[in-house]
Amino acid sequence: MNCTQCHKLLEISAEDCRFYQKFDVPKPTLCPACRMRRRMVWRNERKFYHRSCDLCRQSIVSMYPADTPHPVYCSPCFWSDRWDAMQYGRDFDFNRPFFDQFHALLKRVPREALIVVGSENCAYNNHCRFSKNCYCCSLIGNSENCHASYWIWDSKDIVNCSYVNKSEFCADSFHLLNSYQSIGCVDCANSRSCYFSYDLEGCQDCLFSWNLTGQRYRIFNQQYSRQDYERIFRNLRTDSWVYYQKARREFRERVLINAIRRNARIVNSDDCTGDNLIDCKNVYYTFDAVDCEDVRYCTSLLHVKDAMDCYSIGIKPSELIYESCVSRENNQNIQFTNNVFSSQSIRYSDSVMQSKDCFGCVGVRNKRFCILNRQYSEKEYGELVLKIREQMEKMGEYGEYFPMRLSPFAYNETVAMDYDPLSKNEALALGARWQDPVSETTIPSEGETIQAEDLPDSIREVNDSICRQMILCAKTRRPYRITHQELVLYRNLSIPLPRTHPDVRHAERLIYRNSRTLFTRSCSKCCQSMVSIYPDDRKEMIYCEACYSKEKV
Repeated sequence: MNCTQCHKLLEISAEDCRFYQKFDVPKPTLCPACRMRRRMVWRNERKFYHRSCDLCRQSIVSMYPADTPHPVYCSPCFWSDRWDAMQYGRDFDFNRPFFDQFHALLKRVPREALIVVGSENCAYNNHCRFSKNCYCCSLIGNSENCHASYWIWDSKDIVNCSYVNKSEFCADSFHLLNSYQSIGCVDCANSRSCYFSYDLEGCQDCLFSWNLTGQRYRIFNQQYSRQDYERIFRNLRTDSWVYYQKARREFRERVLINAIRRNARIVNSDDCTGDNLIDCKNVYYTFDAVDCEDVRYCTSLLHVKDAMDCYSIGIKPSELIYESCVSRENNQNIQFTNNVFSSQSIRYSDSVMQSKDCFGCVGVRNKRFCILNRQYSEKEYGELVLKIREQMEKMGEYGEYFPMRLSPFAYNETVAMDYDPLSKNEALALGARWQDPVSETTIPSEGETIQAEDLPDSIREVNDSICRQMILCAKTRRPYRITHQELVLYRNLSIPLPRTHPDVRHAERLIYRNSRTLFTRSCSKCCQSMVSIYPDDRKEMIYCEACYSKEKV
């Protein structure tokens, strides 16, 4: 059997079939990669636009552009009692496909401009929870004073970073845990005052180093005295853009080339395949999961049990989740959904909160026994859902996730573009939309802008007036700004101002993100066959877990 989209072999194992029986769903027609891409088209995490709220008409920042086909409300209006999602309800029409009817409802129900919950001074962020004084961040929670960063949790004073947890005073880094003053680092944990290093654990005062544990005063992995280390470090001149770029080249050309890569990062887990798995059991082909059990073909999970084909699920324990994108806070028995919170027994629905037994609903809250946003009795609901499912099965709809054409976002606005970049024509051929460039902000007149190339070389030469200017990106010429809090952080870190737009910086950090595909290859040390996130043609040294553990200093 082949995938109906990419036409590659679609393998369905006996364990896969066990899950399909558990969820009472038909076998999929797409391969895991195409299924994941279809879900990710429903998730815009980082694109911002200026527009007006469709209810109060105030100027707002939104993840939806002004020409989006559905109403968009600012957060105060969205959570007010001035509207009710049930007012858009309609009867099910057995003469039309379900997806067409759902799409018609989807275009009528208002959507929230940005998801910012319990936060202070965080207007220009998305998917932001219980944070303070953050700017231009996405997927951020319980954090403070973070800027131009992605996936930041329980952290403070972070700038230009991705995937940072329980860390402070860090910049230009990727995948940090419990670290302090990590600058230009990748895959480091429990470390302090480390610069331009890779895969450090419990280290302090290390520069241009890799694969170290519990070390101090190392430069290119060589041991130095404290006095010599500090003398060499002072000459690094991290305040200067020229010297800072030289250090980043040293990191790419010497540190990353010499570093050993482990085949996959799986910690304290049993019977698992994937990457970045911690405290998991019986997890297959899954990435970025913590405390999960019986999970297959998923990405980005926390405290989840019995899940398959999902993206971004959990925070509080959830279970029995199938073919869903974004499911939070104690969800149970959720299938074919997007953006569901604290709900049970939901099917083919979007933006549902604290509800039970809903089918084909959009934007409902605290509801039960609803179909297409219309209220039914328990008996009516059960009978009608069976009839709808029967028709969907006949039309080949039931068991399939929402088609890309239904998504409120264009392909190049979503995380699908990060994980699986496509050209405009390729995206359109799949049925997705495409967002051509639009003006995201008004560029000020001459004198209020500065070319990135004209910024002072050293952060010591930058005065507060830069916060009143728009900087034009050195690569794209898109304008961006530096907030005063961000400027103070650059000064305290003694690193130069960035020369590129936040989107460019984010894309540059993505090169450090491991593949979401698994390969069978040989260990570069012992030559034993292993499952890895690195294909066999990668030039780096890729070690199995046993060889990696022996080699790490």
